[in-house]
Amino acid sequence: MAIIKLNTDRKLSDPRSCLNDPNLSVSDRGMLMTLFSLPSDCEVSITYLMSILPDGQKKIVNSLKRLEESNYIERKRTKDGDSNLLTKIVYYVSLIQMKE
Repeated sequence: MAIIKLNTDRKLSDPRSCLNDPNLSVSDRGMLMTLFSLPSDCEVSITYLMSILPDGQKKIVNSLKRLEESNYIERKRTKDGDSNLLTKIVYYVSLIQMKE
């Protein structure tokens, strides 16, 4: 499971928004809008996304990877200090590229 945090500081009217990015496919834009429609701090999994979207696992995973590569999603992993095991993943989602 991952937790989603939404960056709501920026608006879609910004010319740098995802809707104006020629590098994003329609599918990737739809994935970003779907993630943004979820409540902040909700727990989400690939299985959950598959239950609310008509796409399969591979397409969902690939879209999330492309959005991360395009800087609309930033993934942070938290590890337990003692065992160094992964404890949680937080996805920060923005409608504007976080880094350029």
